[in-house]
Amino acid sequence: MDSAAGVVGSQSMTRRGFGQHTAAFAATGLLAACAGPGRQAGTGPAAGAKLQGKILLSVWGALYEDELYTASYIPEFQKQFPDVQVEFLRPAGNYREALETSHAGGVAPDVMRQSATDAGHYVKSGMDRPLDEYIKTEKFNREDFYPHHWPHLQYNGKTYGIPQDTNQQGAYINRRLFQEAGLKLPDENYTYEQLARDARVLSKVNATGNRQYALTAGYGIGLLYPLVFAQGGKVWKDAEKKEILLASDPFFKATEFLKRSLVDPGYMPTPEILAERGGTVKMFYNGEAAVLIDGTHRAPFTLKEAPDLDWMAVPYFTYGSTKKTTAGFPYWSVWSQSKAPDAAAKMIFHMQGGEGPIKYWQQLWVAAPANKSAVKSAAFKKVPGMAGHIPSLKDEAEWQAKCAWQMWTLDRSEKAGGVIETENISQWSPMIGTETGARVAKIFAATDPVRAKDALEDATRAINGYIKQHG
Repeated sequence: MDSAAGVVGSQSMTRRGFGQHTAAFAATGLLAACAGPGRQAGTGPAAGAKLQGKILLSVWGALYEDELYTASYIPEFQKQFPDVQVEFLRPAGNYREALETSHAGGVAPDVMRQSATDAGHYVKSGMDRPLDEYIKTEKFNREDFYPHHWPHLQYNGKTYGIPQDTNQQGAYINRRLFQEAGLKLPDENYTYEQLARDARVLSKVNATGNRQYALTAGYGIGLLYPLVFAQGGKVWKDAEKKEILLASDPFFKATEFLKRSLVDPGYMPTPEILAERGGTVKMFYNGEAAVLIDGTHRAPFTLKEAPDLDWMAVPYFTYGSTKKTTAGFPYWSVWSQSKAPDAAAKMIFHMQGGEGPIKYWQQLWVAAPANKSAVKSAAFKKVPGMAGHIPSLKDEAEWQAKCAWQMWTLDRSEKAGGVIETENISQWSPMIGTETGARVAKIFAATDPVRAKDALEDATRAINGYIKQHG
């Protein structure tokens, strides 16, 4: 989209173009501070210094999200700090590779939106700057954030990022299918065991002649994590996350339950059927599945892309006697070699403090803000959306049906050991997804299925071997 007033530029480009673009800015001084030399990485804000300089802010996400930054965050920040010039950039292609390339070339963005799954990798590579002194100077309240965020942003006693949101897994419900089956609608107390019973009437050949399923979900390792955590299981052997525990009883029991109770009886489509019908989301939109397991980001898109679907969302289902779910989240960081680190840090606190988190939620509502105060505010229940891109929620009743579950789960995750568990997150997460994807799918395949024990042991050897070699 066009640049907003007061914003230097808004770009979308390939990874190669990103490197060329930032290199050009470095040559012209855009990435250097306007006045005075940059301070050394790891130091805090200069006492009494006037905030000035030129900074580059990079993000990933849907293109229309740019408007939140270019029309709101950046102009408001520059109005407050007129001597700071902010450039906005959205690199196309592989975002992680783009940041790595620019960091290696000495021209990375000053402010970066990054994924928690990559935090350990970025810190290890020296990309992110410690923010502890800035947090102290700004009197930024760490306690206003949920505890599942900080363990993934703190290394060797230092904090390298500020969390932005919580994208937790939940259950999307087709109300019509439950009501037509004469079943009670799921709520926060609904269990996987109850779903297995309800599935007997939810799964059938519908009026179009297609088989309708009780549940659809992606067959990745992430499907197993909540069930493993509900059993008290772990993904990693120790806090250093150097040895994964996929070949363990909690994982075997989770796969056995899903296969025996839902997949084998025909209550959940096999990987082959998912491929034939266009995937989990399409099946849910088409009314071919009563329940979809997905993240909070699915909510606004369901309302937009399936406007005639009668749906609601509830917390992730209880398994056994325990309710657990998983979550991912982005965070904000300052580049370790930034020439204007004070301005970069101040930009982060501007976006993630004050009204910033509520603006993020109200316009995009893809995930609840990381700030407790924002989630607990009256404004959290008001969702005007983003005109032309994200639909609004018309009243509190619609908010209750589609968003209240997020607050319910977060309220029960204010202390460590709550409903939300993120022990699975590590710098190895992308590699783990690659190594487990096809192997987990084969456990539930209709054609030539593989025993869970064999598939998970094979994945464990591959993952631990890679970590031992590259860790």
